[in-house]
Amino acid sequence: MGAMAGGLSPETEIRPAVPSDLEAIHRIAIQALGPDAWSLEGLQEEMAQPHARVTVVEKQGGGLVAYALAWLVADEATLVQVGTLPGWRRQGIALRLLQHLLAGLRADGAVTCHLEVRRSRTAARALYERLGFAVQGVRKDYYRSPREDAWLMALHLAALR
Repeated sequence: MGAMAGGLSPETEIRPAVPSDLEAIHRIAIQALGPDAWSLEGLQEEMAQPHARVTVVEKQGGGLVAYALAWLVADEATLVQVGTLPGWRRQGIALRLLQHLLAGLRADGAVTCHLEVRRSRTAARALYERLGFAVQGVRKDYYRSPREDAWLMALHLAALR
């Protein structure tokens, strides 16, 4: 896949994750998700599952700057984690990464994609809404450290923007 194949600038490329990306993905997760980040072992186990879809953004010359992890079971997808390094935020990278991942999930047969997001993560919620996700409900006190509600959001992939 060439640098432009993922729809980013020539300095970056969207591609499927490979096992050697694991430690870089974990470093991004810690910086992006803080206490919600999974352990290195948890990510390794998840990436090995047949239902996992992990996509990364790599800068030219190497080095990951963002990743997204989704599950696909039958025709239902769940966006599990998205992370972008702080210095690469607000450049449209997560938007293009998610557009790429969601299009792939749709091509693999997903009809709907679900996610949970902290109520306080306004930038993430705005990104999801821009993609067409809509709030479906709330899970009270879902997150710990700190305790916070999760917004449940869903997107019908036929309406993908």
